[in-house]
Parts: sequence; structure tokens; C-alpha cells
Amino acid sequence: FMAGNVAPHVLRLKCGLEPVSAQQYPPITRWKHNFPIADMWKELLIESSGKAKDGLRYLRGSPSGKPIEFIANDFHSGALDLLQASLANSGVEELVEVHE
Repeated sequence: FMAGNVAPHVLRLKCGLEPVSAQQYPPITRWKHNFPIADMWKELLIESSGKAKDGLRYLRGSPSGKPIEFIANDFHSGALDLLQASLANSGVEELVEVHE
């Protein structure tokens, strides 16, 4: 969610833990380097995770005291099913009102 300063996929990534799948670390961390790319990646991930958590807190309880609500609609029910699954996976389904 760009509105909450949440980088794509950032909340699914891990730092300092053994990955369950290769997708949890970007390809650049598996390339050969002459500098500590894993440490740099960990620092960036910690920073972006913090920003994402702050952004989601803001979206869930804006200064007005009410959550910011997003509205999505589409004619194709399959697209809405994909959207709802994606929202559930990202943990923000309560922020989006979906209409067909």
C-alpha cells in the first residue's frame, strides 16, 4: 500500500532468519559481492519494515480517529476474488471495501 508507505512484499520478508523459500530474500543477496550485501539488505529491511508498520498504524487509525477506507470495484468477479485474496494475504482486508 503506497498510501501507508508499505513497500511491496516487505512484510513477508525475513531478516536474520533462515528463509522458508528463496523469495524471502531478493536475488541480489545471493550474488557474489565484495561488500557485505546481506548486512546492507538487513538494515534496509529493518528500516522499511518500521516505516511499513508506522504506515499501517496510520491507515488503521488516522489522525481523525477513524481508519482510512479504500473502495475497490470491478465488473469481473474473478478480479474481485483475486483482490480479496491479496488483501487477506497482506493483512489489510479491513481497510478495503470491495464492490462488484
